[in-house]
Amino acid sequence: MGFVLGVVGTAQQLETENASGGSSPSFQGTAPNPTNVRIAAASSGNPLADFAMAAQEISNAQNAPNPDGADQFDVTPFDFTNGQADITIDISTGGIGDLNAAYSGRSASAIIAFLGYIGATNATSFQWSLSVSSSLSAGSTSTSGLAGTNQNSLTYDPSIGSTQRGIEKSCRILWGGGRGGFIYPSNGDTVTCTIGADATNSNGTTSADDLVIEYTFST
Repeated sequence: MGFVLGVVGTAQQLETENASGGSSPSFQGTAPNPTNVRIAAASSGNPLADFAMAAQEISNAQNAPNPDGADQFDVTPFDFTNGQADITIDISTGGIGDLNAAYSGRSASAIIAFLGYIGATNATSFQWSLSVSSSLSAGSTSTSGLAGTNQNSLTYDPSIGSTQRGIEKSCRILWGGGRGGFIYPSNGDTVTCTIGADATNSNGTTSADDLVIEYTFST
């Protein structure tokens, strides 16, 4: 199923170095590096959509009769506060039941795609990035794919074409265990996804503030 953001947004970013390490514009030629660079949840004009994005669980668990356990990994722009979304994954007895109902026999991992837009002024090319870190008592994490170069990466729908896969690089959370059943992370375990974006023109590159999505497994 395709996933398209429904939030409309874009906003003014200060043209000075941002708090998370975005670069200041330089004036090497007749025009500066790209300015107003930010990750947004949409391509048009509402400032409320800036410094936010979405994420979607895309593994085969979505084909389960009850995908609720997998849907916990979905993120909306409204989950973000000051550039970070804190998402709780339920591993109580009921939560483990939902995870098993979604993943057992279908997928040994959660796979998460990221959807966003790189807002910028005077930019001619774009680059996404993704890094993943974790503290897990069972299982492991990795990334899959190469980060894309599409300014508008708001859609995940592979049936449209290879460019409609969000930022193209995804997070994979591999469950522990094996044939005897999956072993899920323990209470307090975390997976942290850091999404970055660059905008470039002939004078240089400016980085947006990173966005962070942190999943915490909790009973």
